[in-house]
Amino acid sequence: MRKSPFGLSCLSRYWLKVVFWLAGASTAGAGCVYNFSEYNNFYPSSDGSTLYYSVSAVDNSGCGYSEYTTVANMQSPSGGTSSSSQAGLASTASMAFDNEVGTYSVYTTGSFYCPCAQQIVYNGWGTGGYVTLALAKTAYKNPVPFDGGCEYTSTACTSGTPTCTGGVLPTMGGTCPSPITVAYLRVTLLGATQCYAVLYTTGASNCY
Repeated sequence: MRKSPFGLSCLSRYWLKVVFWLAGASTAGAGCVYNFSEYNNFYPSSDGSTLYYSVSAVDNSGCGYSEYTTVANMQSPSGGTSSSSQAGLASTASMAFDNEVGTYSVYTTGSFYCPCAQQIVYNGWGTGGYVTLALAKTAYKNPVPFDGGCEYTSTACTSGTPTCTGGVLPTMGGTCPSPITVAYLRVTLLGATQCYAVLYTTGASNCY
């Protein structure tokens, strides 16, 4: 099992669904008017060792296009890149995650054959965005057990201020230990922040 910077063990798979929308008609070459919807996910593997950027699209054009190719691209804060080109309207790029936090850029390009123009339209659709990853840690106490989980009603930080809270966790071996420290992946997309619990250990700790 993969070690974390906190020396904790994996709790659960965390994921982020990123949705970009391409709407309206665009022109790509003579007689080629197109309209695509694009749906994106940014998520790690179950052991936290790999990050994935996946994209799928729907052709709303109604023009009989074919020979689609979708290219998913991602770039880490340090400049590492990954690109995956796949036939069809879906593709997934991946890269190793070594606790590198910061801003990741993700973008998609798509091409297709337009029968009106009798040519392949390259970069005919696609979009992109940014995902910011940060690590956070919060300690909890005073659990209230419920069916299949534990709801912690208070924090137990030895110092610092938590940036991620929630306090609802699965049980550990059928019990609710107290205090407990939870490590989070804090994800910020387009100004909205979500926290995903990824690791845990018993005992109190500093929070951030």
